[in-house]
Amino acid sequence: AVIWYSASQLRSTLYVELMRRLEAQSLNWIEANLQALTVLRNPATMERLAGDLKREGIAYVILLDADGKLLAAAGVPEGLGRQQPAARIAGTRSQPAETSDGQDRRYFELATPISASGTGMNRDLQAIFSATTQDQAWGEVRVGVDQAEFDRSLSVLARRNSALYALLVLLALAINIVLAKRMVTPISTMGRVATQIAGGELDVRVEEGVRLQDEVGELVRNFNQMAARLAENRAEMNLLYAGLEEKVRERTLELEQANRRLQELDALKSHFLSTVSHEFRSPLTSIKAFSQILLDSDPDPVTRQRFLGIIEKESDRLSRLISDLLDLAKIESGALSWSMGAADLGQIVADAAVPLASLAGEKGVELEVAEPEAQPVWGDADRLQQVVTNLIHNAIKFSPAAGRVR
Repeated sequence: AVIWYSASQLRSTLYVELMRRLEAQSLNWIEANLQALTVLRNPATMERLAGDLKREGIAYVILLDADGKLLAAAGVPEGLGRQQPAARIAGTRSQPAETSDGQDRRYFELATPISASGTGMNRDLQAIFSATTQDQAWGEVRVGVDQAEFDRSLSVLARRNSALYALLVLLALAINIVLAKRMVTPISTMGRVATQIAGGELDVRVEEGVRLQDEVGELVRNFNQMAARLAENRAEMNLLYAGLEEKVRERTLELEQANRRLQELDALKSHFLSTVSHEFRSPLTSIKAFSQILLDSDPDPVTRQRFLGIIEKESDRLSRLISDLLDLAKIESGALSWSMGAADLGQIVADAAVPLASLAGEKGVELEVAEPEAQPVWGDADRLQQVVTNLIHNAIKFSPAAGRVR
């Protein structure tokens, strides 16, 4: 693509230079022979002048007067016919065209007007010729150049450029091969070493390209550092593996101990369920018995009130047992919610003792609460009060008559 583009540009440039050279030759020829062309007009002289202009690579010369009549010609090929005109070239006043002869040979033709203007003649002499000829455009001279000669010259230059481009391509390929080998050799070695490392040979390293001060050298050095780190990690793993059996034995012993604790917990849970069943049965039995008495008989109001009080008391006891079981279930499932915050433990104790004063009075137990002192804690105030209430209730419940709970 580059060669084709360069050849097209070169052809265009050479064509423009050729047309300008032809115009310069024509103008110099007109300047040198202006008197003979405009004043003398001798046919023999015209033929001689046309032959003189045909030299220096020009294929043919045609001289025409202002009316287009042929005055002289030199080297005109047989069957020459005029074809389409070409575009004007910047900086020239001549008209280029393309022609061909009977043998289909193609020519570049340039038609230059014959006049004193632009030939370099001094102004006085130009004025004399203008007055003599009474027309500055006396005629025109057409010169033709064989396109085959032009194409041969262009081919020589194109071949030279092609050879130069081919040389540059070969040089670029050689440089690419050297650079590719410089990069591929360490990378191929890294692939082989990586295979060995994958097979367990962690002591192998890449030697090619270590000293390169570029990206490949940095890659090789990083690869060797990675291999060294893998070797260190394997040594550490071996040390860890050496004590693995001892750790396994320790963990096995811990699991056995945890299993025993679970068995103990299961036994405690069974005992707890048995106790809870008994605790549930007692208030339910009392509630059912006294309810049946109230339904089957019509006791006096005092007796009825006492029975109803017992039923209420056992109902409260049953409600507390149910609440405790619900709390226990929430604790085991992890669903027990806590409302943590700042609390005063002294006030919590005082508040827990107030509703239990009547129970202590019924049993004849003295319940004494010390003056509450500020005991700041962080916790769930409601749960703490529940715990203290249970402790005080148990203390009253299991104290003998005329006992003292402080």
